[in-house]
Amino acid sequence: MKFAWASILLLVGATSASAIAAPAAAPSPAELKASVTAAVKKGVHFLAGRQNGGDFGREQYSPQPGHTALCVLALIKSGVSVQDPCILRSTAPLLKYAYAQDPKDRFAVYNCALTLMALDAAWSAQSVQGPKGLSPHYRAMANMAAALQGFQGGDGGWGYAAVDNHRDLSNTQMALLGLWSAQRNKVPVATGVWDNARMYVSNLHQRDGGWIYSAGANEERHSMAAAGISSLAICQITAAAAAAGTNPNAKVYRSGGANLPKSGTVVVRRDVRANNANPVDLMRRGFAWFNAKGLATRNLETYYLYALERACTLTGVQSVAGKEWYPTVAQGLVSAQAADGSWSGEPTPTVATCWALLVLSRSTAQTIGQYPSPLGGTYSPGAAGAGAGDAGAAAVNPNAIPTLPAAGAAAAQTQPSASQPLKHSEMP
Repeated sequence: MKFAWASILLLVGATSASAIAAPAAAPSPAELKASVTAAVKKGVHFLAGRQNGGDFGREQYSPQPGHTALCVLALIKSGVSVQDPCILRSTAPLLKYAYAQDPKDRFAVYNCALTLMALDAAWSAQSVQGPKGLSPHYRAMANMAAALQGFQGGDGGWGYAAVDNHRDLSNTQMALLGLWSAQRNKVPVATGVWDNARMYVSNLHQRDGGWIYSAGANEERHSMAAAGISSLAICQITAAAAAAGTNPNAKVYRSGGANLPKSGTVVVRRDVRANNANPVDLMRRGFAWFNAKGLATRNLETYYLYALERACTLTGVQSVAGKEWYPTVAQGLVSAQAADGSWSGEPTPTVATCWALLVLSRSTAQTIGQYPSPLGGTYSPGAAGAGAGDAGAAAVNPNAIPTLPAAGAAAAQTQPSASQPLKHSEMP
């Protein structure tokens, strides 16, 4: 699906951000690009060296399908060729999972979502199409998308598993990422799924602009603020796609007895608490929260930094808390990389390395067609750099996002107009 891309328009508040303060001895753009490319290459070789059959490593969460899919996603976004043996070896187990899901899978949401993201990245990178212009793995993706829609809780959020009374923003953001990948591959997703998710995410937003992990939680986290912003952005994007008629009213693929509503049908569950706050205003307030709290990059939590990459990319924001977020984060990650090419962090070095590579490669910017992969899409980690491409030589991903509508009519009339975009050098 191809649409013209336009960033979400955030609103300019009364107070602009302080001027960007360049760090001491900041590298030039060319120097930063070179150091990022070298770090990505080392990280790719670390991941490739962890592969054991179709899986990667033997550690916590391995051999979960989501663990394999995350590694595949990170490798492809870094610029490894989709025809490389390390990618091809992992495709078969992912497809097997897609067609034979275990109803007792306790990590079903992460597994489905990440597998959808990996398959989307693989086939977008090589622009391969099957019958009727669909992805060769359309039915596999439709199967998982149907499952994810069925996993959504009555409050609009997702938990870890198919039957899970606990829902949280972490699982919800992953489910939304997976369904967004499905929608970009012409898999129907019911509009009510996005509407209910938007209300769930909005209900976790706090008065000071931050987000909490789940209902009843008290602690606001940087990772959850970034997750809240990026999740609302995805809900806005997907709702706009449906409104523009780009979410096809095709027959919904039924799996496991699931009887899903037709695409375009708005289904509001009775126990979803209405929240008519303007999503764009909530995102603006979220960035204002970052302004007050800072970027919190000292500990380099890679899971959080990947959420930050999505939040900033999907909103067109380049400066957060007085700093250009990407150079700041990239320099920190390059400095923190271990000699073996990995990054430390929760839950394992392999997972932390995947998150770090997704940030350094600007994964979301690739998805919306704004940035090429660092290693050019032709790199082979098994050939000691053979076929490595310059970042400028890569073809931009064809995935794109439609122009977003103005803020919803349900927003209070006292809120600022969405016609005032946030300048890339400013913050609310």
